[in-house]
Amino acid sequence: MGARQSCSKACSNCTADCTRPSQGNGDEFDDERPGGDPAGATFEETLEDLNSLDRHLMLFCGTSNLSAVRWLLHLGAHWDACDANGTTCLHVACRSGALSIVKEMIVREELMQAVDVAGWTALHIAVLMGRREVVVRLLQAGASLNKKNGKGQMPTELCADSGTFEALRSYETHQMTMPGKPWEFNRDVGPGEDIIGSRLQYEPFFVPRQPVIRSQQYKKEFQKIGMMMFNRQPGYGLAFLVASGVARDYPVDMSTFLRRSKVDIKQVGTFLGEAFSLSHTIRLEFINSVVLQNTGVVSALVQVFRMLQLPDDLQKINRLVHGVARIWWRQHERMVKDLSGNVVAPTKSKAVTPALAFPEELVGLDLKQYLTSSDALHQLMFSSVLLHWYIYKDGPDKRRDMGYAVWRKLNECIEAGSTDIPEHVQLQVHGLIGKAFVPELAVATPSSNRSSADSAGGPDEGGGHGPEDSADRSKSMLVSSAATEGWAQIVGGGFPKPTGVAGGSQTVTYRHMSNIFSEVTSSSSMLKGPMNVGGPQDSISGPAAITSTAMEAFGPGPRSAGKDDFAWLSLCYTLLFFSAAPAGGAPYAFVELQKVSVLTVQPEARVLTLVGAPDPEEGDGDSAGAGAGGASGAGDGAHSSMGGATSESGGKNAQPVVIVLLLPDGRWQELNLPKLELRLPAVAELNMWSTHLIAACQGKIAKPASNGANGVSMTASTLRVPPTQPSHKGVKAM
Repeated sequence: MGARQSCSKACSNCTADCTRPSQGNGDEFDDERPGGDPAGATFEETLEDLNSLDRHLMLFCGTSNLSAVRWLLHLGAHWDACDANGTTCLHVACRSGALSIVKEMIVREELMQAVDVAGWTALHIAVLMGRREVVVRLLQAGASLNKKNGKGQMPTELCADSGTFEALRSYETHQMTMPGKPWEFNRDVGPGEDIIGSRLQYEPFFVPRQPVIRSQQYKKEFQKIGMMMFNRQPGYGLAFLVASGVARDYPVDMSTFLRRSKVDIKQVGTFLGEAFSLSHTIRLEFINSVVLQNTGVVSALVQVFRMLQLPDDLQKINRLVHGVARIWWRQHERMVKDLSGNVVAPTKSKAVTPALAFPEELVGLDLKQYLTSSDALHQLMFSSVLLHWYIYKDGPDKRRDMGYAVWRKLNECIEAGSTDIPEHVQLQVHGLIGKAFVPELAVATPSSNRSSADSAGGPDEGGGHGPEDSADRSKSMLVSSAATEGWAQIVGGGFPKPTGVAGGSQTVTYRHMSNIFSEVTSSSSMLKGPMNVGGPQDSISGPAAITSTAMEAFGPGPRSAGKDDFAWLSLCYTLLFFSAAPAGGAPYAFVELQKVSVLTVQPEARVLTLVGAPDPEEGDGDSAGAGAGGASGAGDGAHSSMGGATSESGGKNAQPVVIVLLLPDGRWQELNLPKLELRLPAVAELNMWSTHLIAACQGKIAKPASNGANGVSMTASTLRVPPTQPSHKGVKAM
């Protein structure tokens, strides 16, 4: 949807800069490493051999969350972990400029000397990236300026930042004039210093898009379908809700829809915790809709997480908690401004009351005075969530304790200037969490069921699971809305290949399309952390393939078909949905049938062909009349003589078939196909599908199958034309 696209690889260090700086000598890339020198960057494929704790440690070393790094080390992550390129935690921290984490890691001398596959030390990376404060710390800790990388370059040869160059020159001068004595570099951090803890927050560029479906006739039905899709795979569901016109493509509208609809609060947490730019935008709007004024560390978390459920993924939890801290800080800064101007702060009439009251908690401006920044609050909140998880992971009846001294150690130096949050603040938070289990802070599991989620309301009321939440996932998700369903082969192998994509084939599958157009192509939930409470979320998992047994039913085809050539079709009202399989995930594409027509039906090949229908305004009265007459005949279901049925709209004025691809990042992509050919497993199914499709293209809408069985069609006698819906151009038998 209207947010920026990023690189197709999920680089863990993309927060500052995805591409590596050029050296200006035309030799940026090593011939033996097509991707260039690692330079502290990590990717999914370079982290896949690490265990989950070590993977999370590598990722968090690229952030400012020192508390998370300490928690992971406490839980058993290895400080000397490295990825497939030999990139260490210190390399990652130096690339991102995470000064607090650099100081935490340089106490291990082995990391100071470690090199990656390109021979780069941590100092090489810090100098290259222009991290002056990090360079100063590394030199003070004994990093060598004379060590060469695989190309024979010393760190000084990689410097392109004037401030960093000044520090290097000062150090070299000191070494020549006062060797053996401590070196100090007392320059203030300049405005160009790029350190994660002080970096301006990224606000994604958002351009609203118009819905694909303009008619509101089936808005309620599409809303139900969209909510079911959201509860299976939230990215696809949100994309459909906006593309179908159910929700407007504005952050405030999408946030309001998620709060007020009966969608699964687990999936709300799952999607809002993603790294997608759309998730980031909606996340801040969603949290900002909550009144956090005059709340404390625990009560603020309760206020927000009663409306969604914490996912069992540390990266997602971190993003959500960061959003809470940021909005809390913003709302209280506004309070300070209002008080200084003697303005009465506005209050919301329907402020949500926390499920648990903490009268003894330090709240509001009384808490803010002890914190230096929202970053410190973020880390304290994150550590509080993990403390609650650690104590109550196995349930409130099987609690285990973590003493205050241990927890306080994990939170050392998280304030600005490497200072500590006052002890009485931390002691109070530790006491509140250790006092009782807080349902809102519980991490989601595949079988979790929060007591507050049993209410009939949506997230605004503290619960809500939405339609089909307890449905049997071995059946089609759309079975209750579909007039008919079944397998079909997409003749030709898939969708037209976008311009500029390499490869000999002229078509690509949905998997390839998702890789091309989606911001992220695999879920961060594959990076399970210490939560370890279940299998991966299915929010953006790739669609499963057709089984071999189902493929055999089609017999030999016009080409050697692969599994990705097949799709599970569901005809729902005016839409034809494409899914990878009847069970499990949500549909990944749809076609608006009233914008297409059936060109041919070929019984021998068991293939029917769809083409785009011309704009009705461009047709003449005669063809419109002929279409109406043809529609009545087609609706009778007599297809025994339709061996070469063609559409009058399939001639020279035919438009392309527009297929809407739903993407896991909550957006969609429209593709234009010259024609869409579908091959069915048997002639009987070909006749059944042609009956329904011809009728649907003409505006005759079949009611959903009453028996709820997959692959069972309604008879043609149940087809109806809504009184407000004009018939489209029809099909006549040849």
